[in-house]
Amino acid sequence: MAKTHFLSIRWKLLIVVMAILFLVGGVISGFAYLQLHQQQLDMLESQKDEFAQSIDTTMDSVVENSLQAAMQLAFIAKESGIEGSQAYRQMLARDWADIQLYWNLSAFSLFSIDGVQLAHAGKEHTEDDVLWLLSSEASYELESRVVCAASCAIQVLVPTLIKSKPHLFLIESTLTEMLSHFRVDRDVELAILDARQEQADKEQFWQRVLYSVSNRPISLDLLYQMADKYEWEQVLEGDGVFDYQQQPWAVWFFPLDSGDNSPMLVLMTSLELWQQRVSTFQQGMAGTLLFGFLLAGGLILWIVRAPVLSLAHHARTLPLLAEHEFSEVNSSVPLVRSWLRDEVDLIHQATRELSQTMQRFESDTDEYTKELERRAMLDTLTCLPNQSMLYHELQKAIACIGVNNDRVVLLSLELDEFQRINDTLDHIHVDELIKIIAARLSNSVREKDTIFRQEGDKFLILLRHVKGDQEVRTLIHRIFAALQFPVVLGNQKLIVTASIGLTYCNEPHITAEELIWRAALALHHAKRAGRSNYRFFDEEMLNQANDFSTIELDITHGMEQEQLLLFLQPIVELPYGKLVGFEALVRWFHPERGLIMPGDFIPRIEKSDVSIALSHYLIRKAVALIGRLQQAGWDDLYLSLNLSAKQYLDQTLVQVLAEELSNSGISGHCLLLEVAEDFVVGQVKQAMAAMEAIQALGVRIAIDDFGTGYSLLNHFERQSFDLLKIDQCFISNMLEGKADSHIVTRVIESAHKLGKQVVAEGVESQAQVDFLSMINCEFAQGYHFSRPLEIESVFNILSAMQADRLWPVKTLPQLVMAKLGS
Repeated sequence: MAKTHFLSIRWKLLIVVMAILFLVGGVISGFAYLQLHQQQLDMLESQKDEFAQSIDTTMDSVVENSLQAAMQLAFIAKESGIEGSQAYRQMLARDWADIQLYWNLSAFSLFSIDGVQLAHAGKEHTEDDVLWLLSSEASYELESRVVCAASCAIQVLVPTLIKSKPHLFLIESTLTEMLSHFRVDRDVELAILDARQEQADKEQFWQRVLYSVSNRPISLDLLYQMADKYEWEQVLEGDGVFDYQQQPWAVWFFPLDSGDNSPMLVLMTSLELWQQRVSTFQQGMAGTLLFGFLLAGGLILWIVRAPVLSLAHHARTLPLLAEHEFSEVNSSVPLVRSWLRDEVDLIHQATRELSQTMQRFESDTDEYTKELERRAMLDTLTCLPNQSMLYHELQKAIACIGVNNDRVVLLSLELDEFQRINDTLDHIHVDELIKIIAARLSNSVREKDTIFRQEGDKFLILLRHVKGDQEVRTLIHRIFAALQFPVVLGNQKLIVTASIGLTYCNEPHITAEELIWRAALALHHAKRAGRSNYRFFDEEMLNQANDFSTIELDITHGMEQEQLLLFLQPIVELPYGKLVGFEALVRWFHPERGLIMPGDFIPRIEKSDVSIALSHYLIRKAVALIGRLQQAGWDDLYLSLNLSAKQYLDQTLVQVLAEELSNSGISGHCLLLEVAEDFVVGQVKQAMAAMEAIQALGVRIAIDDFGTGYSLLNHFERQSFDLLKIDQCFISNMLEGKADSHIVTRVIESAHKLGKQVVAEGVESQAQVDFLSMINCEFAQGYHFSRPLEIESVFNILSAMQADRLWPVKTLPQLVMAKLGS
């Protein structure tokens, strides 16, 4: 066997908590760092926007300064008394030094529109300047540009009028001097790069000549590194943050002119201060997490110390139970008196109770063994206590209830569909199955519980010293879990399930027989609920048992004696009343209670197996009646039968329909099964499956009582039905209120859109017939045409009907007759 290692629970808990704290701390730190990084990016973007705005403002101020200079110089030239360009030449020759100093200009020229220089002072203009002047629109509006030659300068073209003719001032200012004040109050470095060009005799970066740079040792080295490492597109598309001498720098490029290839102003600023803040934040976060780890570890070790020591004590004490040292165990385990208990206290209590129980069990073992041997109360097949032993043990358990205040629970267990299993297997395999079930039950219960074999597949389980409901439910689930594994018998594999009924015994005055009967009654309710169910006994079961047993027995006997008969209500075609079929309604003629309407017995058996037997009985009667109608020459009439939800979901319904139709030789089209609207809406998948299986036999489907469930027809778009029956509650009031008449009209229109025909139920007057005919309702039934009639009366009417097959309308008062399932 592999070597095992011991690690105290306190260290396991400490490791788990530390891991969780580390994970949570790492997530929080990472999130905070990302937030800080995002804040840095936002700050840099904001600062970049601020610099761009400042540059634009500075450039605009230079242009404005040039405009002001042009206006002032024009005024000075005009004051000289000389007209034309001569005035400007004399002014520039006389005052250029003062003009240059005052307006910070490097050149001033007067040009005609066709590019002829009329007056000039300062730096000479190049041929490129003249070409720019000729191609510009400056004669109409102000225009400027940045040019770099020996140095970078900004040139401004200002339109003016001389002798009523348009001329141009070309004013040039040195850009380097203009931008020198930009660094004031800003911790930035600046550089100016010319437009991209091929020129090898000057210092270049990205094929751009460097014309000016501040703090040359740092800025120039930074530009060299960037030019070596990054392409021009990477520089423009990046986030602007670069590493220089292990420090982050923000480097931004701002175009000084319009166009794709214009001179660039490079702005560089150090992010060292921000980097220091990030480092300080990381150190603080690491210190906080470390302090939290140490504090949490100390608290955990302090909290779990006492429980761990108690568990270790229990580990040393429990082996004493196997050695039957009960007194020593009771003395070493402390009594639990704390008002605030925990799991360790529960272990203390459970250990003492286990010790006491084992001590009692050991003292009673010899007596129980001798008693069993003397009475021979074991079942010969399963070696479980038999029914004789059951009464003896029940009486003893009931007698002890008042002594130790414990409750006794009796479970009655029976295998589901055992009769089918018994008919399938031979005697040897059935006995083997019973022994396997008995063994699984024995492994599922506690040692202090007792399993009895009552008879056949029925077992009783006695639970002693039950503290609460959860203890019982846990045991039941263990039993179900043990039974769910397949049983292999020869070449067959079975999955066996069981139903369980339970009853509590809290008083010492109840008899063993009554306790067994209560468990059996609870078992009956569990089996009615379906396979693998359990039910607890309550007083309501007594009342239901008396009433239900009587009704089930009477209906079963009534079907055997054919006390349940079909009455027929005609269904006619509107507007003239041509007969198309009948709805079959069940009536129970009890020999002692007289006529019993469906509403008095159908709801009480709706969920029982008797309901299934009743549906089979009515289908047989209906098919036989259809055959009789066809023999009488009424082949085109159909018979409608209403079934409940449980009857529709019965797996044997399709088989019974197929057998009856086949044996009778009639077409399934002559039979119409009605299903309630709430069943279709409430159980869509089950309803669709059942309806499709029925329609596969040729039997038609009708949605009955439509409107009572407040449904819309879009719920039925995917349903396979043939007719829609509007409930009589809407028909009876449709002539009195607009709401009901509107509902009936809309339902008929919607049904027609789905390609379905409509039957109106509960028609009681000719006015209702006229209204339904007007809104194109196809069929109707109700007391206006006839009350439900017994079969012989119907055949008498059919024999007297004319060839047009119009049903004779009678105006006699009609009795209210309910139908099956209502």
